[in-house]
Amino acid sequence: MASVQMTSLDPEHREILERHLSDTPIRLGEIARELGIAVTMSGLPMGISGQIKKEGNQYVIRVNRDESFERQRFTIAHELAHYFLHRDFIEHSPDGIQEGVLYRARVPGQNKRETIRLAFSILLPAELIRREFSKLKSQVPEGELSEQMAANFQVSHSLMKAYLKKLKFLRA
Repeated sequence: MASVQMTSLDPEHREILERHLSDTPIRLGEIARELGIAVTMSGLPMGISGQIKKEGNQYVIRVNRDESFERQRFTIAHELAHYFLHRDFIEHSPDGIQEGVLYRARVPGQNKRETIRLAFSILLPAELIRREFSKLKSQVPEGELSEQMAANFQVSHSLMKAYLKKLKFLRA
């Protein structure tokens, strides 16, 4: 939980996340529910992966039902990151924030990478990655390790492999 993005969250939100970031797979729906955010699978236009907006008194995350399960999970984590970082913008924008397939929503005055980093911290917390990697490396052949980690975290194999390389768990 040491990421800069996590430490900048308000204590109540940080506490909610800390309760949910200790076991695989991360239960994104439970995090959203505890925050009072509805998550729905929707028929979004092609090229749109997700959206977060405020409807009445409730925030709603819509996820493109036609995308893969693993991509839907990343989209939910990404929209949760927008909720934590850009609530003011979401609240005052009639359309909230819509995400294209490249996750490059425009939020005035905000760093796009900040949202992606927080989404990764939610979906793939570094401490949990380290713990799971240490546990699995003695149980799973090296060539299958990233695949097993991806299955445990319910993310795509390519995403997990790239992330493990970034964290220096796998050779580049």
